[in-house]
Amino acid sequence: MSLLQTLNQYFKHNRNIKKTSAALFTHYNTVTYRIERACELLNLNSDDGDDMLELQLALKLHEMRPYDKQRNPQNRR
Repeated sequence: MSLLQTLNQYFKHNRNIKKTSAALFTHYNTVTYRIERACELLNLNSDDGDDMLELQLALKLHEMRPYDKQRNPQNRR
């Protein structure tokens, strides 16, 4: 499971780690680690509302980008 999928579920469940872990069938601590790891890689603070809004907006923009078959041959939702 990718960090991107974890973050998408995290925001889908309104930043609720318990609901996110249930949706992903993953341990609570694993979800917490993935979120913290993603924030570390992106140099964001998970306790900062502005940083989390920035991340959520970036994920939404990523979802909206045009589909390119050569770049991503897998089916998109």
